[in-house]
Amino acid sequence: MRIAGLGGFEWLIILLVVIMIFGTGKLAGIGPALGKSIRGFREELHTNDKAKETKNDAADGNTQAAAKPPAQQSEDNKTGWF
Repeated sequence: MRIAGLGGFEWLIILLVVIMIFGTGKLAGIGPALGKSIRGFREELHTNDKAKETKNDAADGNTQAAAKPPAQQSEDNKTGWF
């Protein structure tokens, strides 16, 4: 099985070199750090989308979105992808 032109033995050597350089402690922290980064990115996407919707609604004269209480607005976000 070849991935990116490298066989299993080559990937094993690369993995061993990475472990020797970074150590197991730092490699164990990569997963949670990556998860936090992705979660933060998704939250910022939602924040930007909400700001655009509010700006568009205000420009159109539609005050229905702005009239919703904050609790109800957060309920609407639970049905989204993020």
